[in-house]
Amino acid sequence: MNYVVIPARWSSSRLPGKPLKKIGSKPMIQWVYESCRKSDADFIFIATDSEKIRDQVLEFNGQVIMTSVDHKTGTDRINEAITKIKCHEEDLIINVQGDEPFISHDDINTLIHNYNDDFEMATLYKELKKEDIDDTNTVKISVTDNIATSFSRNFKSSDSIYHHLGIYAYRCEFLKKFVNYEQSENEIRESLEQLRALDNGHQIKAFKSSSTSSFGIDTEEDLIRANETIK
Repeated sequence: MNYVVIPARWSSSRLPGKPLKKIGSKPMIQWVYESCRKSDADFIFIATDSEKIRDQVLEFNGQVIMTSVDHKTGTDRINEAITKIKCHEEDLIINVQGDEPFISHDDINTLIHNYNDDFEMATLYKELKKEDIDDTNTVKISVTDNIATSFSRNFKSSDSIYHHLGIYAYRCEFLKKFVNYEQSENEIRESLEQLRALDNGHQIKAFKSSSTSSFGIDTEEDLIRANETIK
């Protein structure tokens, strides 16, 4: 089975209540969910700690699972949700961030159809625009031979550096292993949970995105840009 799980928490230091911010006439989380619905995933649901988000998801007939407010990362939240539905070790989990309203279903399918057990985790990247190089809200990824070697918000060089997309793939078995690791110093410093995998010796495969229009929403400026995009 292939699961797309969308972690969506209410608290956000830069944009509180972010999943329910409107893009056009719909809340952001609905845009994410509907994009995922177009993919080849067998099952799609939102994992949240907020009754407000839950109620909104039910209003647009989405699937939702309530989780604890105490999780430090989205991956920890996904683990609780997956545990509740009792996934099998070989099931594939696609973690799509709840602030990626324009995520392409083709990108999700890239992970679904190209994931194999030669690596334990996979993600996506695209070309990095010049204006985003110094933007700490834009997460960068260093890629060598289609393998992610590092992630940062502040790379000193632009060589082999790309724009990282908020989407991951891994087996349910690996997810259970990942959440038992302590948060690494790099993860805490950068506020990037994927560094926990690298710091514990796991390889992350990096696929290039086929989309040029997707971007995450971290600030009010991003929200304005998203509303301009749909026009």
